[in-house]
Amino acid sequence: MLNKQSIILVLIASGLLSALVGFGLQKNDQTDSTAPAPFRETEPFNSKAPQDIDTDSKLSTELTEAEKKQAYHESLMVALPASLKGVPTPAQLDVDATGNLIINDKIRKMFDHYLSTIGEENTSASIDRIELLLSRQLSEPALGQALQILGGYIDYKAAIDSILQQSSLYQSGQFDAQAIASVKAQIRLERSTYFSEDVIETFFGREDQYDDYSIARSKILQDNALSEQEKFSALSSLDQSSPAWLSEQNLHARRIDNFQFKERALKEAGAEKWEIQDLRRRELGEVAASNLEALDLRRSDWNARLVTYRQAVSEALTQYDDVNSEVAVARRDEIRAQHFKDNELRRVISLDAIERKE
Repeated sequence: MLNKQSIILVLIASGLLSALVGFGLQKNDQTDSTAPAPFRETEPFNSKAPQDIDTDSKLSTELTEAEKKQAYHESLMVALPASLKGVPTPAQLDVDATGNLIINDKIRKMFDHYLSTIGEENTSASIDRIELLLSRQLSEPALGQALQILGGYIDYKAAIDSILQQSSLYQSGQFDAQAIASVKAQIRLERSTYFSEDVIETFFGREDQYDDYSIARSKILQDNALSEQEKFSALSSLDQSSPAWLSEQNLHARRIDNFQFKERALKEAGAEKWEIQDLRRRELGEVAASNLEALDLRRSDWNARLVTYRQAVSEALTQYDDVNSEVAVARRDEIRAQHFKDNELRRVISLDAIERKE
């Protein structure tokens, strides 16, 4: 059985180095991982009439444990957290001709996809959903292999959290390439406790290569003993020795940076819309140019709606002496819900929180 109490409540969605540079995991999730999942514990509802309570009690006794479990499983798949609604589901895991699980990046992508809901729902529900999906997709021996990897992945995340909290990075909030390299080494050693070598390579191979490159680059840039020319030569050598996929990614990033510089210069010079679009077609291609134009339209629409919403809030709150009072906050929340739904609503809540702190 998985150790569901040890899972950390925020996942490292991007590469591990970004989490290290970010100096620890966010602590916003206060979800109680020990809270009972639906159908696992009956809560009393004192507000009900006695006859309603009797009816519920009768229905409860009529349901077998198997039926309760089935109902809970169905709720996991039907009542998805808002962040998963409309999002494509991960690809089905692969099995070889002998029924063994094929170790590839589909496994980690599936785990991260569903574990990302922690904070929106009970921690156990996020894990239970993965276990249920695995049981529906796989048979033995692949099922047992997948569940073992899942258990290790959860405990590994908890171990990372502990290492980061105990490190000087978490306390100082300073970027130190040497300290980051030390923490990274601890985390790599920790992996062998939870994973086989093939899982480690599949899950973390490219991540490690990127981290090593980024740490080496930071050390060069922070080395005050090197002249600018020496730094340039060292960086060039590093790029030449990096893996092909990473070199290609860096080249693509430099092209994007160069394009953004040109586009920004055109906009600041008051260029016409067609000139911007022409630059995009020449630098990025027809498809990318069309995608950027669609993105511009969505951004424009979002900004307009955000302005309308904030004007409505500003006008509504003029009637309150204390805009932070309970009634004023309730009124603001009501207006917000009228203008935004689901993921957009969460985004606006975050933006409002940032604005209040400024």
